[in-house]
Amino acid sequence: REDREGMPMVYCTAPEQPLLAIVELQLHLKNNNDMLLSINTGRKFVLKILLFLAYASSLYCQRDTSFSSNGNIEFTTEMHDGLCVGVWKRFYLDGNILSMTSYSNNSKRSKLIEYWPNGNVRKEYEFRWDREKKDYARVGKSRMFYRTGELYVTNIYRRGYPNGISKEYHLNGKLSGVGKKSDGKKEDFWRSYDENGKRIPETKDLGKESE
Repeated sequence: REDREGMPMVYCTAPEQPLLAIVELQLHLKNNNDMLLSINTGRKFVLKILLFLAYASSLYCQRDTSFSSNGNIEFTTEMHDGLCVGVWKRFYLDGNILSMTSYSNNSKRSKLIEYWPNGNVRKEYEFRWDREKKDYARVGKSRMFYRTGELYVTNIYRRGYPNGISKEYHLNGKLSGVGKKSDGKKEDFWRSYDENGKRIPETKDLGKESE
């Protein structure tokens, strides 16, 4: 038993048992000390494990910032376990944002937004890792804009090139061209329009590569 302060209490039930009581008390104290020693050792071990994990994590997660010649930030990056993660940013010399690349889903599919110097969006598209080429390639819908912010071109990307229906626009928002592209080149049946929306004769730019 223990008293109110947690100290062990040993009772002798007969006068001939004092030696046995002393032995029991010594064993009780020894067991308590062993238990406290075991707890303290366990705590130290767990602390060492946590410190090691924090150190190992810092080795695999790396954030870098590069600066241009005038001292402004040029770009910021983040890597984790050899993969691009987070948002990578590039800046113009004056400090304005040039592009932002968001890496997600273990870098398998990501998005890039590029800006004009005035801050308007210049282009935006998604890309993913191409196992065959062992490089990133554009996928899905891509859009490009005029410096003043108006929509310029929309494309559908497959295998890193425009493949499918593509549309181009005038500054006033009117459609300037529509047709199909294959591996980045315009195919037959490409239609062109003037700024008033009037159909114009076919040009000789079929087969011209575009973004």
